[in-house]
Amino acid sequence: MTYYCMNCWSEIEKDTIICPNCGYDQQKLSNESFSNKLLKAINHPEPQTIIRAANILGELKIKEAIPSLLSKLETEKDPFIIKAVVESLLKIDNSLFHRIREVISDKQQLFIKKILEKQMSQNSKIVIPENHKRSLSVTARHIESSLNDMEELLKKERKESVTEKIIFNMTQEHREKILEIIKIIREKNKNMFEELDLNGNVFYEDRIIRSRISHIWTLLCDSTANALKGYGDLNAEQAQIIDKHINSLLDTVQEIQSIIR
Repeated sequence: MTYYCMNCWSEIEKDTIICPNCGYDQQKLSNESFSNKLLKAINHPEPQTIIRAANILGELKIKEAIPSLLSKLETEKDPFIIKAVVESLLKIDNSLFHRIREVISDKQQLFIKKILEKQMSQNSKIVIPENHKRSLSVTARHIESSLNDMEELLKKERKESVTEKIIFNMTQEHREKILEIIKIIREKNKNMFEELDLNGNVFYEDRIIRSRISHIWTLLCDSTANALKGYGDLNAEQAQIIDKHINSLLDTVQEIQSIIR
């Protein structure tokens, strides 16, 4: 096993206390702060140690590491280390993007082209206050949802059901014109969403099913003969037939609940 001085990273013997190269007392390491140990590791001879240290410095957003990381970029040739250091710097402070480009060479930029392109894209987005961002995110999501509904209807992909009948009373010419305009609205909404860096919804299949089943269950429980007394009296036969249907529906809905439980 090879041992290194924790200050200058020159090779030393296993039990060396004072480095013969730089005079550093190896016993002082235990008194160093965690961030200082990470900073020292930036110049470690083993690439994986440098990469791990850079990753941790970035995750912890240790601003004191910025000068050391920038200095590392000026001389580093290993593409994996360059990538780790750049990612770390951008996590600590993404406004360092232009400073990074000044420090690294054209050849180094080739190693991290995708990272730089991604950061350029993010920098081009307009930052708006969070309250406005939330409101506009809801607007964009509702626009998208309404466009989907209209498109489904105009393409006659919406299926009729027992409780819903659609009368198609528009000409095909009008449908096609509206569908073209919907494409334009969709693209403009997409541009707004991306430029303002708005937030979309993320749905989990099982949560949607649970939510819908819970809603159906509540509706059915509120529709028993006893629950409907507020709307007026029912005779025994009326109450019996209503409860027959409601209880049958509840039993079947419960089968879905047992699957997703």
